[in-house]
Amino acid sequence: MKKLSATSKEFNRILKNLSLENLELSKHLQERALQLVNSKKEITSESVKEQFHGKVL
Repeated sequence: MKKLSATSKEFNRILKNLSLENLELSKHLQERALQLVNSKKEITSESVKEQFHGKVL
């Protein structure tokens, strides 16, 4: 998978989909999400919980 950035079309699509579900991520949480995706680790529910410490709205 290519490395994502805050301005990539793929990441913007994710943010748009979240907004359609009345969800949003603060800039800080967006940065953490990008770090997780770009870390090349397997993304599991545990890795998400570890990265966000239960802060996803």
